[in-house]
Amino acid sequence: MAFTSVLFSSADIFLMPLSGRGEPPPFISGVRSERVTSCSSKGSVLAYEVHEPDTQNDIWFLSMKGSRKPEAFRQMPSREVYPQLTEDNACIAYQTDESGRSEIYVSNFPQGDSQLKASIAGGVAPRWGNSEKELFYVEGNTLMSVEITRTENRLSVQPPVRLFDAGRIAVRLLGEYQEPAYAVDRNGERFVMVVQKGNSSVMMVQNWSEQSLRKTPAN
Repeated sequence: MAFTSVLFSSADIFLMPLSGRGEPPPFISGVRSERVTSCSSKGSVLAYEVHEPDTQNDIWFLSMKGSRKPEAFRQMPSREVYPQLTEDNACIAYQTDESGRSEIYVSNFPQGDSQLKASIAGGVAPRWGNSEKELFYVEGNTLMSVEITRTENRLSVQPPVRLFDAGRIAVRLLGEYQEPAYAVDRNGERFVMVVQKGNSSVMMVQNWSEQSLRKTPAN
């Protein structure tokens, strides 16, 4: 299992056996902050974000075999976040604001020489379904679907299709940006998401220890 944790001065990536035993040392660490976002189904490639002072967020990857040397996939002045690998590691989707707003791009991997914009009117949080044949993302509060075709390392994308309005999809704050919290199964048929409720409230109770003592029967 790969995960990100802030145990030291910055966010680092850790690896831990599924048994949960032991205290794992940082697997990828340094003065920069790293956040893992995708791992191939067989665990052969790890894709993650690196926060750079000059180029904001960049996309890096690491092969779990051989020397395990980190390599940069996408380093631009803009912010590239949330890389998502296909099951066969041949294609990657990611979110970038190089056009001035967040959009979703797909690219062959690891070459990166065929990059296409999958979204049209903005998009965040890409997720793969049906292997590399279908890509999901969120536009506003609408879940979108894009058909991806790949032939001999060449990619083509169809116009995105609106699936359904997800209402107010809850967001989680990750660093300096927000990301809708949802997941999709491998077949692309079921979705799990956290939906915000508009009437939520917070209750504050004072002197709770005294009230608890009054309700506790005397021995």
